[in-house]
Parts: sequence; structure tokens; C-alpha cells
Amino acid sequence: MLAAYALMELLEEHPEVLEKVEVMWVDSGYNGDKFALAVWLMIQAHVEVMQRTGKEFEILPKRACCGKNIWMV
Repeated sequence: MLAAYALMELLEEHPEVLEKVEVMWVDSGYNGDKFALAVWLMIQAHVEVMQRTGKEFEILPKRACCGKNIWMV
């Protein structure tokens, strides 16, 4: 939930940064309905949890989606 509080603070101080965000890709540490609901209620963005395929560190491929703003956490 700490990330949701950080999002609230960012929304208060710089709302223009978040106004066009439609999708948040997050790692599995943000898995859970409470975080997704908090994001939806604050900025109406969908949360998608990216799952690891292995145990070692790997660089995930760059993502693009229809020219829309995407915020990777």
C-alpha cells in the first residue's frame, strides 16, 4: 500500500504527470486487488502485473501500446 500513498502524493503535487496514464505495468510485488483498486479510484488506470519467467534477473522487452502513455513501476 506504500506505493498507493506515493501515487496519491504524486497526484496532489503533479497531476499533469498522471492524467494520461491508462495502464500501469508493475512487478509481482504489487500483486493484489487493493493496489489495483486504489490506482483505479485515483487515476482510472488499469494495473497489469508482469510475471517473471525465471529466477534470475532479466531485462524485460520494451513495451509500446498504441501511442498511449504507460508507466512501468
